[in-house]
Amino acid sequence: KYGQFLARKKLNKQLNKQERGSKMKKKNNKIDCQIINEGSVFMIMPLSGVTKIWIDENLQTESWQWLGNNLVIEHRYIKDIVQGMINDGLVVQ
Repeated sequence: KYGQFLARKKLNKQLNKQERGSKMKKKNNKIDCQIINEGSVFMIMPLSGVTKIWIDENLQTESWQWLGNNLVIEHRYIKDIVQGMINDGLVVQ
């Protein structure tokens, strides 16, 4: 029974995340964030409040990763982060 409880809890969490993602989808193609390649690191530049919310809900960041309003990410993580943003309806450039 405990295994079924955990499976149900995981499914509910996934459904809630999908629901949030569908609410985040835009009706227009306004850019939500820009990704800047700085060589060995990438910068995520949030251009909308939705992007900041997405980062807060989906990424664990440290204060030293923030350069002003931009989030600095190692190159090995950026592909999965961008894919997650796109899957949740953000417009990424």
